[in-house]
Amino acid sequence: MKNTLFVFILVLILFSCNKQNNLVFNERVMVVLDSAQWNEPQLLEVIIKYNQPKDSLKLKATYFLIENMEGQVFESIVPVDSLDSIVEFDARKYYNYTNMLLAWDSSLNARGNLIYKCKWFKKDYDTITSDLLINNIDFAFLAREKFLWAKQFSFDKFCEYVLPYRVKNELLYDWRPFFLKQLSWLEDSMKNSNDIFEANRLINNYLRSWFRYNQKYDYWQTDQTLEEMLEDSSGRIEDIAAINIMALRSVGIPATTDYIPYPPSVQNDCFWNIIYVSDNEAIPFYYSKSDSEKFKIPEFPSKVYRTTYKTQLFCPANIELDSANIPENLNKLNYSDVSEFYNKTKDVEINLTNIPDSTKFAYICVFDSTDWIPIHWGEIIDDKAIFFNMGVNNTYLPAFYKNNEIIPAGNEFFLNSEGNKDFRIRN
Repeated sequence: MKNTLFVFILVLILFSCNKQNNLVFNERVMVVLDSAQWNEPQLLEVIIKYNQPKDSLKLKATYFLIENMEGQVFESIVPVDSLDSIVEFDARKYYNYTNMLLAWDSSLNARGNLIYKCKWFKKDYDTITSDLLINNIDFAFLAREKFLWAKQFSFDKFCEYVLPYRVKNELLYDWRPFFLKQLSWLEDSMKNSNDIFEANRLINNYLRSWFRYNQKYDYWQTDQTLEEMLEDSSGRIEDIAAINIMALRSVGIPATTDYIPYPPSVQNDCFWNIIYVSDNEAIPFYYSKSDSEKFKIPEFPSKVYRTTYKTQLFCPANIELDSANIPENLNKLNYSDVSEFYNKTKDVEINLTNIPDSTKFAYICVFDSTDWIPIHWGEIIDDKAIFFNMGVNNTYLPAFYKNNEIIPAGNEFFLNSEGNKDFRIRN
C-alpha cells in the first residue's frame, strides 16, 4: 500500500512537471506512456531530464526509444513437453556439452519429445528504469562525440542502430560502460583514423580472443545478457552476434543482424552481422569467422530481413488482433525487408482462392524439408495479395494462416531467374 501511494504521488508530481514544461508528446509516445501505467514515471523522468535546450537531441533520442518500445520485450524460452508443461532444464549449469546432452536425453526419456516455447515475457515499458535509459542515452552520445567514424552518420541512423539499449530479447542490462572501458585502446590503435572497416576488424579480433561458441548453449534458447555471457565467456551463435553488436554500438558503429527466415533445407534461421559504413551502405560479415574468410550466404535467398529497433507500423503484428492468425516467426514489430540487397527480387501478385472469413493477410511460404514455413505476408485486396521483393529461383506456396495452421491459398510455383511464375499442380 505504501509503494502504491508513493507511485501515485510521483505520478502527480511528474504530471505537474509535464504541464509546467509544456511537454507535447506525439501519439505513439502517448500510447506507450499510457501502456506503461505504474512504470510511466520512470519514462517521464527521462523526458523531463532532457527537456532543456542543450539536450534537445537527447530529448529526440528519448522520444525515439519510447515511441518504439511497444515491441521490445524480454522473452523466457523454455523446453515444454507434449502437455505444454515446462521442463526444468538449465543447459548452462553443466560442465561440458557431453554431460549436458546426457541430462537432456534423460529428460527426453522421462517427458517425451520436447520443444522450446516462450512461456512468459516482460515488456520493456513495464520494467525499464530511468537510470538505465539515461545511462544508455548518455553513453551512446558520448561514443558519438568521442570516435571519429561516429560523426559521419545521420541522427536517424544513430537512433536506429547505435542508440538502442537492447540487442535481442535479453533481460535489460547496462552493457555500454563495460565495452567502452574494455575498448579504451581502440582510439590509439586507430591513430586518428575513421576507417570503420579497420575498427570492426580490431573489435572482432578482440572478441574472438575470449568469447567463443559453446554447443551446450544451443539448448539454452533464452537470449543472454552481457553479464550472463561473461560468466562462461561463451554462448550460442546468436550470443556471439549479440555481443558483437553491443561492442560495436558502444563505440558508435551502427550495427545489427540480417537474417533469412527459414531458408530452404535449413531448419534454423540463417543470420549474420552487418555494419553501416555510410548512411546508405551496409556491409555484411560473420563475426565468428577469421579476417581471411569472405562473407557468403546461401545462394538465392528467398527473403532477407534486418533486425531493427524501430517499429514497423504496417505488418500483421501491428494490425491483426488474433495472434493465432499470425505465424510465430512473423509475429513481431521490429524488422525491415532488405532482400533486394542479397538477391534479384520480384513483386509477386497472387489470385487467392477460398479466403477464410475476416482474413486480412495472406502469406507466402517456403519448404524447409519438412513443412511449409511462412516467410512473408501480403494484404488481401479484392481477392488478391502482392508479396513484395521475393527472391528469384525459389519455390513458393501462397497460404492463409488460421488458428496456427497453414491453409493453401493456391498452387505452389517456382519463381524463375526472370521473375516469372511457373505454377505446379499440388497432389
